[in-house]
Amino acid sequence: MHARHEKTNPKTRIARSYGQGFELAKIGAGSSDEKKGFFHVFLFLPRRGDPKALKKGWQLQICPHITVLFTASETEMNSLKTVICMKWGTLYPASYVNVLYHAVRRHITGDLRFVCLTDDAHGLDPAIDHFPIPDMGLSDFDWKKGGWPKLSVFKETLYDLSGRCLFLDLDSVITGPLDALFDHPGDVVTIDTSPNWARLGGNSAPMAGTGVFTFTIGQFPEIFDRFMVDHSGMVAKYRIEQIYLQGELPEGALRFWPLDWVLSFKYHLRRPPLLGLVQRPKPPLPDTRVVAFHGEPRPIDLVRPGVWGIAPHVGRGRVPWAVNYWRENGGNPERD
Repeated sequence: MHARHEKTNPKTRIARSYGQGFELAKIGAGSSDEKKGFFHVFLFLPRRGDPKALKKGWQLQICPHITVLFTASETEMNSLKTVICMKWGTLYPASYVNVLYHAVRRHITGDLRFVCLTDDAHGLDPAIDHFPIPDMGLSDFDWKKGGWPKLSVFKETLYDLSGRCLFLDLDSVITGPLDALFDHPGDVVTIDTSPNWARLGGNSAPMAGTGVFTFTIGQFPEIFDRFMVDHSGMVAKYRIEQIYLQGELPEGALRFWPLDWVLSFKYHLRRPPLLGLVQRPKPPLPDTRVVAFHGEPRPIDLVRPGVWGIAPHVGRGRVPWAVNYWRENGGNPERD
């Protein structure tokens, strides 16, 4: 922490700080009459988990004239981990966001800020920050085709967010520690959705997948800006947002996760055609951080009774590890 002195009116300092991310942690009582040699001491500490307060730091106020500010170092600021998801339309209810938040919280160390960009914040856990999805001028068709709204996270300014962020699709299941994803080398790091992913190896040309990716706020604003100049042209040229991202990022900026960090339920855990009716899906591998559910089935389908999937890739009944995951992270298999 770095300290500096600042002369200020104590009432002004209290009004400026208290209720804006700080809590009054301790008061040393006494007389403010300097002739008697007494003074008040106010210590303001950042509210736990409040990133705005962390930016401002600790405040030690010695009334009536002196305040000592302990501001967070760069290392301490970098300890805050920001995770972003998006929810639009009615396919995914708020329970998906809440379960994902609790799963992320269990698998990240240190301070976490979990953010949902959404068109409907009703039912979200109070610990989740939420903002509207930035307007990209998309047609209703393009909203539903691919994940074009994800490109909005590359805006130069995205609300009050800053630093390194992890983006997760709502149909992600968190099964292992996530800290390493923030430190993995690369400006933008995504899933490799080429045939290498299904085989967990190979030499196919990598293909970006935006179900799980890290990036830095404001580093590549041209990704958003170019799309905004020509929506229809970019959609026609690239078809889906992850091909656009790979095509428009500067050379060398894109890297990929180790193949076993993010598994596909379809490729790695689902049983072969028809066998799913008599055999349960495999559990995730020990080194897996995230299981991606792209398309059918969705995580909640494995939690509910009945047949799930699309023929011939179908399964039946509740999957114990999926049910446990849902319950452990605040979900209700009978209601959700």
